[in-house]
Amino acid sequence: KSFINEIIEVAGGRNIFADRNTGYFSPPQEDIIKKSPDIIILSYPGAQKEEIAKRLGWENIKAVKEHQIFVLDQDIISRPGPRIFSAIKILNEIFIEWSKAHNP
Repeated sequence: KSFINEIIEVAGGRNIFADRNTGYFSPPQEDIIKKSPDIIILSYPGAQKEEIAKRLGWENIKAVKEHQIFVLDQDIISRPGPRIFSAIKILNEIFIEWSKAHNP
Protein backbone atom coordinates (compact mmCIF):
# COMPACT_ATOMS: atom_id res chain seq x y z
CA LYS A 1 0.00 0.00 0.00
CA SER A 2 1.08 3.56 -0.58
CA PHE A 3 1.88 6.11 2.07
CA ILE A 4 -1.00 8.15 0.62
CA ASN A 5 -3.36 5.36 1.67
CA GLU A 6 -1.90 5.59 5.17
CA ILE A 7 -2.43 9.37 5.19
CA ILE A 8 -6.08 8.88 4.25
CA GLU A 9 -6.56 6.34 7.05
CA VAL A 10 -4.75 8.44 9.68
CA ALA A 11 -6.92 11.41 8.67
CA GLY A 12 -10.05 9.33 9.30
CA GLY A 13 -10.95 8.32 5.76
CA ARG A 14 -11.16 5.07 3.86
CA ASN A 15 -9.51 4.59 0.49
CA ILE A 16 -11.92 2.74 -1.81
CA PHE A 17 -8.90 1.20 -3.54
CA ALA A 18 -7.03 0.17 -0.37
CA ASP A 19 -7.44 -3.49 -1.34
CA ARG A 20 -5.10 -3.01 -4.31
CA ASN A 21 -1.67 -4.44 -3.68
CA THR A 22 0.03 -1.69 -5.62
CA GLY A 23 1.30 1.63 -4.41
CA TYR A 24 0.28 4.02 -7.15
CA PHE A 25 -2.03 3.54 -10.08
CA SER A 26 -4.72 5.25 -12.09
CA PRO A 27 -7.94 3.38 -11.39
CA PRO A 28 -10.14 2.61 -14.37
CA GLN A 29 -13.05 5.04 -14.75
CA GLU A 30 -15.51 2.15 -14.57
CA ASP A 31 -14.19 1.12 -11.14
CA ILE A 32 -14.61 4.63 -9.78
CA ILE A 33 -18.15 4.82 -11.14
CA LYS A 34 -19.01 1.39 -9.73
CA LYS A 35 -17.62 2.16 -6.25
CA SER A 36 -19.29 5.62 -6.21
CA PRO A 37 -17.13 7.22 -3.51
CA ASP A 38 -18.56 9.72 -1.03
CA ILE A 39 -15.54 12.01 -1.47
CA ILE A 40 -13.05 12.37 -4.32
CA ILE A 41 -9.58 13.77 -3.59
CA LEU A 42 -7.48 14.85 -6.56
CA SER A 43 -3.79 15.68 -6.51
CA TYR A 44 -2.17 15.95 -9.90
CA PRO A 45 -1.03 18.82 -12.12
CA GLY A 46 -3.95 20.58 -13.74
CA ALA A 47 -6.63 18.80 -11.68
CA GLN A 48 -9.90 20.69 -11.85
CA LYS A 49 -12.94 19.48 -9.97
CA GLU A 50 -15.32 21.02 -12.51
CA GLU A 51 -13.78 18.94 -15.30
CA ILE A 52 -13.89 15.78 -13.20
CA ALA A 53 -17.58 16.29 -12.46
CA LYS A 54 -18.33 16.52 -16.19
CA ARG A 55 -16.79 13.15 -17.07
CA LEU A 56 -19.13 10.80 -18.87
CA GLY A 57 -20.87 8.48 -16.41
CA TRP A 58 -19.76 10.37 -13.32
CA GLU A 59 -23.04 12.22 -12.77
CA ASN A 60 -24.32 9.38 -10.55
CA ILE A 61 -21.25 9.18 -8.31
CA LYS A 62 -22.17 10.28 -4.76
CA ALA A 63 -19.21 12.67 -4.48
CA VAL A 64 -20.15 14.38 -7.75
CA LYS A 65 -23.83 14.69 -6.85
CA GLU A 66 -22.98 16.16 -3.44
CA HIS A 67 -20.11 18.40 -4.66
CA GLN A 68 -17.55 16.51 -2.58
CA ILE A 69 -14.60 16.81 -4.96
CA PHE A 70 -11.45 18.37 -3.53
CA VAL A 71 -8.13 19.28 -5.14
CA LEU A 72 -5.04 19.11 -2.93
CA ASP A 73 -1.65 20.51 -3.84
CA GLN A 74 0.43 17.55 -4.92
CA ASP A 75 3.45 18.98 -3.07
CA ILE A 76 1.54 18.55 0.18
CA ILE A 77 0.14 15.05 -0.26
CA SER A 78 2.39 13.31 -2.78
CA ARG A 79 5.79 13.74 -1.18
CA PRO A 80 6.83 12.05 2.04
CA GLY A 81 8.14 14.48 4.62
CA PRO A 82 6.98 17.11 7.09
CA ARG A 83 4.27 18.34 4.70
CA ILE A 84 2.41 15.11 5.35
CA PHE A 85 1.06 16.64 8.56
CA SER A 86 -0.55 19.41 6.52
CA ALA A 87 -2.12 16.80 4.24
CA ILE A 88 -3.50 14.87 7.21
CA LYS A 89 -4.96 18.06 8.70
CA ILE A 90 -6.62 19.08 5.41
CA LEU A 91 -8.04 15.60 4.79
CA ASN A 92 -9.23 15.32 8.38
CA GLU A 93 -11.14 18.59 8.03
CA ILE A 94 -12.76 17.34 4.81
CA PHE A 95 -13.75 14.04 6.44
CA ILE A 96 -15.10 15.74 9.57
CA GLU A 97 -17.26 18.13 7.52
CA TRP A 98 -18.61 15.23 5.46
CA SER A 99 -19.32 13.25 8.63
CA LYS A 100 -21.16 16.18 10.25
CA ALA A 101 -23.36 16.55 7.16
CA HIS A 102 -24.18 12.83 7.02
CA ASN A 103 -24.34 11.97 10.73
CA PRO A 104 -26.07 14.94 12.42
